[in-house]
Amino acid sequence: MKISAGSNSNHLPGLGSDLKAAAGAIAWLASAMSGVVALMYAVGFLCAKSHLNMLGIQLYSGLAAGAYVEMGAKFFYITVIILFDSLMDLGHTVLPTLAVL
Repeated sequence: MKISAGSNSNHLPGLGSDLKAAAGAIAWLASAMSGVVALMYAVGFLCAKSHLNMLGIQLYSGLAAGAYVEMGAKFFYITVIILFDSLMDLGHTVLPTLAVL
């Protein structure tokens, strides 16, 4: 018995649209991640440049690209921790004041 190519499409009628949706989601995720990595690279480069300028050293190009991304990620991580801690301190200060009013 010979099976034609058209009979396979009857078993999985929505496979084409599901694959298109999955490909769209993967493309969106890849573009979002590349944007985040580009932002971390730029911030890491600026952090390294300002640090070396503070030490009186001209821009050193011996760092790998991954080092700039890592520096940028550390900068954002530390910034989020400091921001969260500041907001918590502000909450402890403002909420008792608002409770009195």
